[in-house]
Amino acid sequence: MTVVSSLAIPVVYAQEAPVLNEVKIQAALDVPYKAEKSASSKLTQALVDTPKTVQVLKKEMLKEQGSASLMEALRNTSGITMQLGENGNTAAGDTFQMRGFSGQSSTFVDGVRDLGAVSRDVFNIEQVEVVKGAGGADVGRGASAGYINLISKLPTLEQANDIILSVGTADKKRLTIDSNSVVNDQQFSI
Repeated sequence: MTVVSSLAIPVVYAQEAPVLNEVKIQAALDVPYKAEKSASSKLTQALVDTPKTVQVLKKEMLKEQGSASLMEALRNTSGITMQLGENGNTAAGDTFQMRGFSGQSSTFVDGVRDLGAVSRDVFNIEQVEVVKGAGGADVGRGASAGYINLISKLPTLEQANDIILSVGTADKKRLTIDSNSVVNDQQFSI
């Protein structure tokens, strides 16, 4: 009886790695959505140095996503759950939860608590600041999961006109005109 065994030994050949050409990429740093500081007087440091999670939705972002209400502005914000009824509305106005806690009493306009049971429009808002985490040291009671601060638009020394027409289903039609006219370009100090 003859036993024949064969071993298959793979043969590995060394190959040279291909040489890639150098690629240089140049771009201008223009980030209109990035906010460096909060407009709130409670957060005095740069956002990167603030020991909280602060998400700022600037006017450019609100305009680009076509937000007409606060609920539409917050729809892409993580950690916020919207409560909506029929036709996207509730009897209590803007109703949302932040990190599982009710955010009904955690809405502010320019740092002043806004307890109104209304649906807030964003046509007069410069930016929306969402501060996540315990906010009792910043705003007091009712901010166990965080708070939302709406920063109002202010007049400027620049001529500006903005017209937005929105048309949608179910006979939705909306026309918004925002105009800033320079009356007197002199600044006064008291």
